Amino acid sequence: MTGTRKFAYLAGASALAVGLMTAAPNASAFDKVDWSWDLDVRELIKAYIDICAQFDPTGLLNLEAVQIQIGDVTADSTVYDIYNLPGDPTKDKDHGHGHGNSHGLSWFVPTGHNPSQQVLDATKELPEVISTAVAVANNANIDTDAATQLHIGQFAFDANDNVYPASSNNSHGHGGPGPNENIVGAGALTLAAILGSLDKAEISATSTVYDIKNATVDSSATAVANNLNVNVAPTSDSNSLFIGDVTQFAYADVSATSSVNDVWIKGYKSLAPTETVLGRPIVSSVATAVGNNLSITVKAPSP
Repeated sequence: MTGTRKFAYLAGASALAVGLMTAAPNASAFDKVDWSWDLDVRELIKAYIDICAQFDPTGLLNLEAVQIQIGDVTADSTVYDIYNLPGDPTKDKDHGHGHGNSHGLSWFVPTGHNPSQQVLDATKELPEVISTAVAVANNANIDTDAATQLHIGQFAFDANDNVYPASSNNSHGHGGPGPNENIVGAGALTLAAILGSLDKAEISATSTVYDIKNATVDSSATAVANNLNVNVAPTSDSNSLFIGDVTQFAYADVSATSSVNDVWIKGYKSLAPTETVLGRPIVSSVATAVGNNLSITVKAPSP
């Protein structure tokens, strides 16, 4: 078995006195992690299952990660006053107003105002305005083909004056099996929130687009507190092993806003359904707000 990887992430401020970080300074990242699953099932169905599995993986992803975001996370994207003038401005006396309205559109229209100008093909000539805002507190993406064991905690919140830095002098390593530190930390943070020792974090993404002449618009805003994506695609049966323990805690208001206004297109063909498909919408506005998101994909090896 070859390959061992360890990572630890810490983003935000100092450790809190709620017992989130309890390992001794000289302890290695994965030395004191204890996992146990207990299942007590009583049912009338009799099931006889004999599973014998032996794993000798050629590689191992052994990951303990802690992500802590203390404070607000914001993302703003604003696009406005984009004027596409496909006609010849020297032949258009009305060019250069700087602000369009419903009764003054002829100054940027490439047909009708000047007979020498031709209708443009939107599939080749129409530009696109893209506005994207992404605000994420904690994010982890894991893509591997090796046997995988994960112990991950993601925490997002804000601190107020009632939260004090923890002293490392009172930290002691575990002498044996103990509780799951991430679960204990999430429980302590929940209690702190109930008692008023924590503030909500503001995680927001805003995309605003307006006053666009002769262009399509793609506007998106995404706000996420905690996100974890795991994709395990083993290349052999010996690597078909996944064990995971994930804790996600978010004490936050998560919001996403996408706003699009005043988009005008005129003088282009290939826009109607009966014509050549443009290949993209005239206006796309998407807003996504997520508190905690966990996506795990484990594939079987290819035959």
